[in-house]
Amino acid sequence: TKDCHRCSFFLYSKSEPVIEDSTDLVFAPWAAKYPRCREHFELAGFDPKRNFWNAIFDFSGKPEKSNWRISGFEEVVELKVELPNEPPPDDAAEPENPCPELTYAVLCAPPLASAGSSGDGLNIPQTRPANPPPPPAGCMVLRLQRLRDEAETTRS
Repeated sequence: TKDCHRCSFFLYSKSEPVIEDSTDLVFAPWAAKYPRCREHFELAGFDPKRNFWNAIFDFSGKPEKSNWRISGFEEVVELKVELPNEPPPDDAAEPENPCPELTYAVLCAPPLASAGSSGDGLNIPQTRPANPPPPPAGCMVLRLQRLRDEAETTRS
């Protein structure tokens, strides 16, 4: 992403995400579910266990500060997307998220190593943000937000 400011991303990325000329970005892993999501991941060739969501390369990196941070657990919202015109699958699937359950430990995990780095050979400093603080006592479940795709209901 380029020229983004004060944006949040709940991301599945097959490779290292890149930011440039951006500030105050917040990243967390993919946190959405909808019917046939697992099937869509498979069709796209996504491995739910290989998410590079936090392996950010910042082309405008500075040694003294990071232009992004990892979302706090209490800030994460899990989206449950309803697709009213989606044909019912054979197994009458409920909304699903094929990715590992999002926990505080997942937010604090180091980024996955990739075969090639988007920054190899470049002399751009990368400052990794600190892990988010632990969630407040009793905050161990993600907030759930239901989202209905109304555009799906108006298509002919």
